[in-house]
Amino acid sequence: MDFGAALYFLRQGERMARAAWGDAGMWVALQEPDAHSKMGLPYLYLHTVHDVLVPWTASQTDLLADDWEHVDDGPTESNAVEADPLQPAPLGPHVTVNVHVAGSVLSERELRGVIEQHLLQCGMRNSRTYAAYQR
Repeated sequence: MDFGAALYFLRQGERMARAAWGDAGMWVALQEPDAHSKMGLPYLYLHTVHDVLVPWTASQTDLLADDWEHVDDGPTESNAVEADPLQPAPLGPHVTVNVHVAGSVLSERELRGVIEQHLLQCGMRNSRTYAAYQR
């Protein structure tokens, strides 16, 4: 799966890894801060081959890779989400974008740039990162 889908599952408390990393025991998870955290915002962390947890920022290669997969260890303790066994598993992220322009006149190019910027902040692909979206 691609990184956008992997990010969706990270937000659901799953651990994710790239197939390219092999069976080295490396995986990524999302940490949500709690009342005892020193961090104020969620962040990704990496479980290294040396069994150490470190903050992690995805490289361009990681962001554009299509080899992301679930790690069999299950949800992280801090992000575990109760799943309803009667509901089907989610297929991936779905985003609806509603644009309301009032009091401002933007060219189509400027409007597209604003929308793409917000989609990138959500971890989605845009016309600059994914050729299928180009006009």
